[in-house]
Amino acid sequence: MGDACAVNLLQIHRLDDQRSNTSVDVGTVHPWCGKPERAEWLNTMLGPKGVWPKMQDLARHIIIDKIAPQINDQIPGHVLSVKFEKIDLGSRGPEIGEMSMCQNADKNGLKMRVGFSFGSGVDMKIKAGYVPLGLRDLTVTGTALLRLDEFIPEVPLVGGVSAALVDPPTITYSLTGVAKVANLPGLSGIIKSSIDKVVASMFVLPNRYAVALGTKEQGVNIARLRHPRPMMILRLSVEHAGEFPKTMLGLRTPKPYAVVKLGDSTWQTSTAHEQNPAWPKESYDFLVFDMQQQIQVSFYDKHRLQSDELVGSASIEADQVLEQNTGSIKLKLQGSASKSFVSLGVKQLNLVPGRPRVGSCVLAIDVDKVVMPLGPNTSVKAILNIYKDDGNNLYTTRETQQLAPKTGVAPQTQHGSNIHEVNFDEIFYIVLPPDIIQNGAITLELSTSDRVKSQIRLGQISKVAAASETGKGGEDVRFATPRAVAVSSNIKTFVSLTLINTELSAK
Repeated sequence: MGDACAVNLLQIHRLDDQRSNTSVDVGTVHPWCGKPERAEWLNTMLGPKGVWPKMQDLARHIIIDKIAPQINDQIPGHVLSVKFEKIDLGSRGPEIGEMSMCQNADKNGLKMRVGFSFGSGVDMKIKAGYVPLGLRDLTVTGTALLRLDEFIPEVPLVGGVSAALVDPPTITYSLTGVAKVANLPGLSGIIKSSIDKVVASMFVLPNRYAVALGTKEQGVNIARLRHPRPMMILRLSVEHAGEFPKTMLGLRTPKPYAVVKLGDSTWQTSTAHEQNPAWPKESYDFLVFDMQQQIQVSFYDKHRLQSDELVGSASIEADQVLEQNTGSIKLKLQGSASKSFVSLGVKQLNLVPGRPRVGSCVLAIDVDKVVMPLGPNTSVKAILNIYKDDGNNLYTTRETQQLAPKTGVAPQTQHGSNIHEVNFDEIFYIVLPPDIIQNGAITLELSTSDRVKSQIRLGQISKVAAASETGKGGEDVRFATPRAVAVSSNIKTFVSLTLINTELSAK
């Protein structure tokens, strides 16, 4: 039981109740599940006479406002600009396949897994600098997760509903003007990675869209509906891989590397210089939010003057890995030679109560709300930065949604400014290794749509922990008022920090 947490971080209020602090028994993750069935009414609802026209509008906004900027940010030196000039997603919406319903692990809700596919007469026109390109034959397949959470004994009975993708969907398409693409090295890969990154950051677990039906007064934790607590950590390592095809050798030494994905997280190993590579000292901690999330492993051969070549890939569900209970699992690589394989090392770390000790922890950052002056039609987002030290060595960052104050709520007036309250109700879960816990620092930046920025230094993680140990951390109770951090006389943020202990599973 040696893997646990380093220090006891400031706990301003609890994020959930006591039952969520128990470790997960894989054998009882689904107390019961119904038989798969089809729901044709969903296809009607998502069709051209239903919500498909509005879904097209949403997709266009995502492509123009998120995917296009992501593509342009990745182009080295910004030597050209990519612009979508035409976006036609066809007349047919997504097709819903089988769906199955299960009881939630905490027995306080239901979840439905819904398979879907999309393939329509998509026609997009793209301008890369002065070069016209086209995108056609788009297909998308995946599995959606619909949840009914926090049942309550009064109207509306269900605390909230949410929707997300269990895993990154499979997206394929063809670019027209291939000869022209060849004159733009790396652009095809940049477009693909940008689409994958935006889709994962918006729709793939733990990201989800949630709507609260109940209220806080009814005991519904709105932030937890949107950001449920992770079930566990899977520490994955690529122990070794082998039997790669001889064509991978060519006239040079192969340079394989592995890319591992789980949910919206991606980890890439270092690049090896041999045909049967091993990475014995490298590992990554993935948060698991659903036991049927897929672990996806892909191997690439690195090239200097062209796109890296996909050698083979494999996938397996998290619960299948843990059921084998071997600490290591061997997978056959698809799309390569028949004998190609990868061996994954697997360790399960449970989230448990108790005084933290030595090892990785999960930092939960609850961004409740901000009270600050905002101009007319102005929105704001919070950006959380965790640094490896007191300097500018960034470890990771998270962003809330860009939100405006609630309509119909009159602002307060202070020093001639209109003071608005913006409710984020967002929780971020981040795995921190011991060195970050001991030496890292946290800042919070408020960025408005009219480009006004305010930065708050929350301090070193170790010092925040010391504040907790001297009794300055507040009460550890559910729904307690989060700590208010004043930026100036007229700006306040309400933020809670909790460090969750981890323990290596005995299984």
